Amino acid sequence: MTLSFFESGYPLDMAFHEDGKGFDLVLLNVNHAQPGMLVHRYNGRGEKIAEMTLPGEELLPAIYLLNDDCTVLFNNETVLLADISQGKILYEESFDRIEGLALAANHMALLLDEGEGLGLYILRKSGASFSFEHLESFSKLEGDLILVNSRENIFLAQDKLIRAYDFASGRFLAESELSESVINLIAQDNNTLIVLTDKNGYLFSLD
Repeated sequence: MTLSFFESGYPLDMAFHEDGKGFDLVLLNVNHAQPGMLVHRYNGRGEKIAEMTLPGEELLPAIYLLNDDCTVLFNNETVLLADISQGKILYEESFDRIEGLALAANHMALLLDEGEGLGLYILRKSGASFSFEHLESFSKLEGDLILVNSRENIFLAQDKLIRAYDFASGRFLAESELSESVINLIAQDNNTLIVLTDKNGYLFSLD
């Protein structure tokens, strides 16, 4: 499959639909006096079936599909939700700084800079309205607060402590403390996490 973007702009990122039968593509349009953002939707044959021009001039180079009716575009300060088929903005909010994102089908969580600490927020939908619900605040320690996710759970590591949350409800599930500081997390499946330190690797299981 070959796609041409000469008339549209430069492709920045793409996201496949969950069924694998299509994808969304975000492009930077530089063909006008002011650069702008475009989103194209393609079917499995590479045929464009929808197009949307995003308002404003802010660069939103990353894209993810929560579902076919809700595409997420974001940078390190702003989150925008759009229904590409309808050409409609569903929600937009800017923050001082987004330190991390967790994304899965129908779910999204943010790790936000709150000055002296970091806050974990989960996306909620009520009717046609969206908002971010605050789950927990964390103090800023040396090193990064690490955020990863599986399809059903959110995993966080802060220094030697590991926490797990249910993605749909935000409910706290479990925590464990190591004797070493965590440097990386890899979600192996919904219940199993690979935890890496400077010298060792561990398996963290919710079972």
